[in-house]
Amino acid sequence: QLRYWSVASGFPYNDIRKIHIQDGKIYVIAQHKLIRIDENMEGINRFPPRVFLNRIVVNGGQEIPIDSNYRFTHEDRRIRFLFNGLAFRSGQYLQYQYRLTGLDDEWHTITQPFVEFPSLSPGTYHFELVALNENNTRSAVPVAYHFVIPLPFWETDWFYACIISVAIMFIALIFRYRFRAEQKRNREREAMLQYEQQALSAQINPHFLFNALNSIQNFILQEDKSNAIKYLGRFSKLMRSSLDHARMKWISPAEEMNLLENYLELEKMRFKDKFIYQVDVPDEQLSDILIPSMLIQPFIENAILHGVAKLENRQGQITVKLVWKDTQLLCSVTDNGIGLGQAGAEYSQRSHGMNITLERLKLLCAETATVYFFGITDRKAEEKKGTHVTFHIPYKRN
Repeated sequence: QLRYWSVASGFPYNDIRKIHIQDGKIYVIAQHKLIRIDENMEGINRFPPRVFLNRIVVNGGQEIPIDSNYRFTHEDRRIRFLFNGLAFRSGQYLQYQYRLTGLDDEWHTITQPFVEFPSLSPGTYHFELVALNENNTRSAVPVAYHFVIPLPFWETDWFYACIISVAIMFIALIFRYRFRAEQKRNREREAMLQYEQQALSAQINPHFLFNALNSIQNFILQEDKSNAIKYLGRFSKLMRSSLDHARMKWISPAEEMNLLENYLELEKMRFKDKFIYQVDVPDEQLSDILIPSMLIQPFIENAILHGVAKLENRQGQITVKLVWKDTQLLCSVTDNGIGLGQAGAEYSQRSHGMNITLERLKLLCAETATVYFFGITDRKAEEKKGTHVTFHIPYKRN
């Protein structure tokens, strides 16, 4: 019986040097190697087939080059791979196995020389293909093709980043516009407060000036030259201090107390020592703050004009006290005058300076975010008649 072995039938070599048969087995020497051939080896094809990728068709008609440089678009969803295999003796028995990593990792077996993916999603893919002969011998070198289907630009990270950046810029512009508008409103509000305070201060100064000039006139009419000169000297000193402080919205408590003591001395002379006064200021706690100028004077003026000046049988007393309580600066003006009960309508009609000061106090509290507080009490006890006024003084750190 004649049998034929060669590379085409699965034999590894065609260069046969010697053949030896022993015990039903055939021994062949080829290329200095000893090869044993069993009886059941007849017709077995162990030569691995080769496989070739011929064409790639996109979207049913567009043929693209078979290389890694082709740039897919987000519309390239339908892809067909066409290929063929080459094998000795088993062309009609060839099968193919493929897998598309990125879609799934399983190997799929087919017999037709093409495979089509009808609707791929955007992503990264790796196509692998091998051929198998009738004995399931696989290709030694598989076909591999790597490609990427990109996302549409409106689904990419950079598009989302641009949208977010534009939104952030838009929101930032809105906040910037609102911030600047709020700053402008605050500047206008602050300017308005300052103008109103200047106007109110301008109303206080003429009111006090009118009273002081009346006092000087009374001394002159009474031909009391000594007291007139003394009063005029103190008055000029007070006016210099007032002019200096008029340029400054905030002054130290010590400067304000000096101005008040000068004013109290003038009023004491005017009313011929009809009252005494006491000013109590905790200097050690108020050394680093500033307070509004001429804010306390109208309350002292009321205590004199509508309180102690109307006493007949006893001497008047006025006490001005500043108290630091928590974060608030509290001022109290206490007198032992006739009190609100007797002053009545006259007090409410003639306390024009105090009404102006209360409006100014509200504005200053709003500007410095200070809690607005004002209280007035009628002291009805026999030994403690008079009026007690308390209010918060707005302040700033020096």
